[in-house]
Amino acid sequence: MVGGVFAEDLKSVVSNDPARLKQLDEAVLRILRVKEQLGLFDKPMQYHDVEREARELLAPDHREAARAIARQSIVLLRNEGKLLPLDPGKLRSIAVIGALATDGLSELGSWRAQGKAEDVVTVLKGITAAVPDLKISSAPGADPRNDDLTGIPAALKLAKAADLTILMIGEDFDQSGEARSRSSLELPPSQMELARRVLALGKPVVVLLANGRPLAIAELAEKAPAIVETWMLGVEGGNAVADVLFGKYSPAGRLPAAFPRTTGAVPFNYAANATGRPADPDLARDTVRYHDLPITPLFPFGHGLSYSEFGYTDLAQSTQSVGPGERIDISITVENTGGVPADEVVQLYVRDPVATIARPLLELRGFKRVELGAGQRKRVTFSLTSEQFAFWGPRGQWLVEAGRIDFWIGASSADLRAKGSFEISKTHMGTAPAAALPTRVIVSSN
Repeated sequence: MVGGVFAEDLKSVVSNDPARLKQLDEAVLRILRVKEQLGLFDKPMQYHDVEREARELLAPDHREAARAIARQSIVLLRNEGKLLPLDPGKLRSIAVIGALATDGLSELGSWRAQGKAEDVVTVLKGITAAVPDLKISSAPGADPRNDDLTGIPAALKLAKAADLTILMIGEDFDQSGEARSRSSLELPPSQMELARRVLALGKPVVVLLANGRPLAIAELAEKAPAIVETWMLGVEGGNAVADVLFGKYSPAGRLPAAFPRTTGAVPFNYAANATGRPADPDLARDTVRYHDLPITPLFPFGHGLSYSEFGYTDLAQSTQSVGPGERIDISITVENTGGVPADEVVQLYVRDPVATIARPLLELRGFKRVELGAGQRKRVTFSLTSEQFAFWGPRGQWLVEAGRIDFWIGASSADLRAKGSFEISKTHMGTAPAAALPTRVIVSSN
């Protein structure tokens, strides 16, 4: 991709070894054959349709799809006192603070291809369009790209005058992505300082995070009543954020990686193996833990809040034992016990507690996003095969071992609501779990 080996060395290699010429001809012939099959020799530009490009890029239905996808990606991390969703009828003015709130490039992320900043609905634009009758003021405050804090006083002035502040902080497009590692997972210094000073005003604040990696935000989580993880949402990001903030859509995104309390606490892996001395809060005991903070992540794998609540009842399983090629169905009823329509992401975790090779404490084996109206119930069924529990054995082959399998169903890796177990009846050779039949999930009315 970025190497110069062919340009620099191919000619001399072929000159020194004429047998290589045949290999070169074969490689070139494969490319020419595909071009011929595509008709590119007869009509080289046949796939360049300028009219189709103009018609389809940023078409209304495509923008609506981008908006829906962005909404589904948003994760509500914290919502103390149910500050969210916001009721425009109870507000007169909102201050939108943060350079990222008007940064179209950062909404697109570092791999934006042909994406253009001018086509992006920024967060400020989305909020302004969602509540046109409210007074919306904005100021950058501080930019994540530098340590310039001179803009903070102007931002604080707006925040003091507003009924509520929406504070957007985090990483810009050039701080998160390929070849953009950072030595610290804390917020950029300018962003954390802006947050401290806005939160010190003592007024209602909703924090929007923009980033492409898990961040260590323990101080922010302690002080900010509401935190919304927006990632880098794309061309319709601002409208999607506004949909969530003002209750048009209940957030249901879930974290694909845990958020640590500090940089020094990583790595976090929900699927870690058991240790010989499990963590214990008693400092007098020599256990695997930190002595200056909890060993748990700040926000665990699979975490995400909603504007509603959900109940899990009536766990059932189709059998107590499965053998080679057989299936087990594990089902549970999920009910929206709150007052608003919302999605719940039902998650199935498993564990093989005794095996020839130590197995993880938890493994996500299936999940399903379920739409539920207020008060509605649905039955969610996960269908598994014994082959999905194969692991690489001591003799260098995939192995499914007889024995007990524990399972849990819940709302995250740290919020497990129901537990059961079954037996794998017979040890047999398996295949890589990725090659086994995937977990089948069925949702039915209840």
